[in-house]
Formats: sequence, C-alpha cells, structure tokens
Amino acid sequence: MLTSIAGADPPIDWPDLPFAFAASLIGVLFVVGLQLMRRDPAYSRWALRLFGLIAVWAAAAGVSGFVIAVIRRGVTPSALFFLSIGAALLIGVWLCRLLFRRKFAVAP
Repeated sequence: MLTSIAGADPPIDWPDLPFAFAASLIGVLFVVGLQLMRRDPAYSRWALRLFGLIAVWAAAAGVSGFVIAVIRRGVTPSALFFLSIGAALLIGVWLCRLLFRRKFAVAP
C-alpha cells in the first residue's frame, strides 16, 4: 500500500484529501443507495456487507500506512490518503445501514 501511494507522492497534495473523502462518501452512498431503492432487502444486505468489508480494509490500510509513515518519514498527504478514503467509506456504510433499518423495519 505504501509503495503504491508513495509512487504518487508529489502529485497528491493536501487539497486532494477532502476531495478523496467526499468522492468516497458520495460513491458509497450512490452505489448502496441504488440497492436500497429495490424492494427486496437481500440486495441491500449484500451491498452493505461487501462495502462494510471494503470500508474496514481501507480504514485499516489507512491507519497502518499512517503509522508507518509517521515512524519512517513523517506525515505527508500521501500517508493520509487511504485513511481519508477509509473514514469516508465507514461513514457512508454507517449512514446506509441507518437508511436500511429505516426502510426495511418490521412494523409492529
């Protein structure tokens, strides 16, 4: 992960982090939101489960990349790139899970 992001070290700058965060958040809301519009909750469950795993992986990769970067060379924008994407995906999956519970709630 660090070698791939370090290869793009000069082009990734501080203003790119909010863009990556916003794009990841909007992307997960759009993709899972399309599944939430369907009547069958099975598709939404699959999307939430898969995107949940992806979000956990991206957040863990971001945390480990940040820790390694702090130890080796200091905090740079490239060290926070995957962390911003992972945080946005976790927030997006959490919001979609709230929408799922609201839409497919069993009436008493």
